[in-house]
Amino acid sequence: MPQRLDRVHVRGPPRGIEPEHHADPGRDRERDPRGLACTWSREVAGADKEILLRFFADFFALAGKEITGSLEELKQLSEEELWRRFLEQARNADILPLGVDVSDLKNLLRIFKANRRALRTYQPASYPGRVVLFQASDGERPPIELAQSWKRVAAHLETQIVPGNHYQIVTEPHVQILAQRMKPFLEEIHAAV
Repeated sequence: MPQRLDRVHVRGPPRGIEPEHHADPGRDRERDPRGLACTWSREVAGADKEILLRFFADFFALAGKEITGSLEELKQLSEEELWRRFLEQARNADILPLGVDVSDLKNLLRIFKANRRALRTYQPASYPGRVVLFQASDGERPPIELAQSWKRVAAHLETQIVPGNHYQIVTEPHVQILAQRMKPFLEEIHAAV
């Protein structure tokens, strides 16, 4: 049973972030008293701590920061306390613009969960052409294991190892190396067009 919302944010998602889309647009719909349609799933309304903590860790990692406090300590907090702590730490670390509140972060959590669902359910088709995989050197999976996964769908795979972890490769100074490694491939594509 979908949860009822007490208020609705009519503004769109943050720049660069797409809203969640359902395969069945009518599923999990509620209406607020003003008649605005809201998508809200049980998964979002009852965020479990593991997902919440992973979301917080990802959010901080994208900014090149870490959450303070041990995992065990954070797990002991209520969901409301976690949100307050996260917001306070994010503000203190200067990774949130002024005016962002918990409801804005909950919208980002909804997107985070939609992305995780998409990742779990995505079934890539095979691709007969050339694929270049830019892999973080400090990744969770060994380079050979990740390359083997990609070889199942990519007929011609080339791997480029980029220094840093999943988050660091798109931040300074690692992004410069990523750009240098990508440049010849992009020039090759441009020349062929």
